[in-house]
Amino acid sequence: MTIEETLFFHARPIESKLIAYGFQKAGEDYIYKDEIVDGDFDVEIKVSHHKLTGKVLDAFDHSEYVNFRIHRQLGSYASKVKEEYEILLEDILNNCFEKVLFQNEQSFRVNDYIRDVLYIEPESIFEDSVCYRNEDGKWFGLIMNVDYSKLTDQKGAVDIINIKTDEATASLLKQEGIYSCYHMNKKKWVSIILDETLSDDILFKLSHFSYLNTNPSTKVQGEWIVPTRPLKEAYDLAMVKGEPIISKQSAKIHIGDIVYMYLSKPYSSICYKGEVVENNIPFDGGGHTKYLMLLKLLESYDPKMYALDTLKAYGVSNIRSARFIPRELSEYINKR
Repeated sequence: MTIEETLFFHARPIESKLIAYGFQKAGEDYIYKDEIVDGDFDVEIKVSHHKLTGKVLDAFDHSEYVNFRIHRQLGSYASKVKEEYEILLEDILNNCFEKVLFQNEQSFRVNDYIRDVLYIEPESIFEDSVCYRNEDGKWFGLIMNVDYSKLTDQKGAVDIINIKTDEATASLLKQEGIYSCYHMNKKKWVSIILDETLSDDILFKLSHFSYLNTNPSTKVQGEWIVPTRPLKEAYDLAMVKGEPIISKQSAKIHIGDIVYMYLSKPYSSICYKGEVVENNIPFDGGGHTKYLMLLKLLESYDPKMYALDTLKAYGVSNIRSARFIPRELSEYINKR
């Protein structure tokens, strides 16, 4: 990797800060010029499509000076050029760039889908990778930056996502952009290059499938536990009047799905069972929530019946977003 690639590997430029620093916009690019080593060398920095490249030019004849890039023991003069050039690059990095998780634009969109639809936040585990775990702590996705050569005949850095496929592996490997899994079980996982080869829609579906596939037999499809504020009096009144209630929709919940409403403190308990009668109602209230849903309340429960201590016995201990209900817990509630 070049000096620039190494320093700016996990960085993305902020346009307003580039301009404030002294970069000049040229079409879609940003150009910055400076001098180092007492004016003996001119520096030209270009930021194009989020990538930074640079040249050091001899001020006398404007030829490019590359001695400081040679991977061998440098003389004092080349070392001086390299030192001052790196100081300039680090100053630009600190003043004009922000740290990011990924290199490819498609990686950001896949991450946004997992965060906004599944409500799973990325977890940094190694320097160049993040993983995604379901509510039971099991991995269902891993985005990492590798060299193309790990999977194809190409070279250069690229983001990939590893997802769990189980029996679907053989058929998926026939698609362009999907490869035998790098660094994980090749029978149950595949690696997908995030360089726009596959559409976002396909990647979203495969990511969602992997999320469901990490332990599908223990969950009930179409039945959710959804955390909500402790508005018990309002919900009780809605049940008496037979009126639907409105709730935040923090996952891909469908009309007809069953929702068990977990009221936060002071109850910390599942207190209602409802059915979704309307979904995907646009909501612009800030935060991650983009949609609301309407619920017809079907049953209410004494807060002591399905309190958090009881839920923990069925593997439910972290209720910060919508999640599928464990099959045994659903059966326990509905047999009473």
